[in-house]
Amino acid sequence: MATNIIELIQASLAPLLLISAGGLLALTLQNRYGRIIDRIRFFDAEIRECFPNCHEALKDTRKKSIKEQTSALLRRGRYLRNSLTCVMVAIFLAALTSIFISVQVIAGTLFIPLIFSVFAGALISLLVGASYAVKEILLSYDVIQMEIEMEGVMMED
Repeated sequence: MATNIIELIQASLAPLLLISAGGLLALTLQNRYGRIIDRIRFFDAEIRECFPNCHEALKDTRKKSIKEQTSALLRRGRYLRNSLTCVMVAIFLAALTSIFISVQVIAGTLFIPLIFSVFAGALISLLVGASYAVKEILLSYDVIQMEIEMEGVMMED
């Protein structure tokens, strides 16, 4: 019986590490996602509150900048949403893998093809999620560049 418990712990180690790593990645992605949502809300508030009192030329320039930045932020938000979804699916599949491994060790039934398939699905989902996160990171620089260019236009006026 003691060897079964040791086997169970050893066999479940990889899926448990994947769950832990996925959780940390999800925490980071959720933080980035929240910041994007906050920035879009800030732009919306700026349009509602500040624009009635702005000079017309400045208003048009700022509206154009906000529209471009909001479009890029929405794209970033979609990438992060997709990344978070993939990471959560990976965590779910890794947990399912641990359950299947436990059943195999305890009951002695052979689920090896099923366990391998589910764990492979978890890894693939994690890779897809990471690729969406990389896309978002690359796009984030473009949004900052738009803001800096806008500040340069506003300083010239």
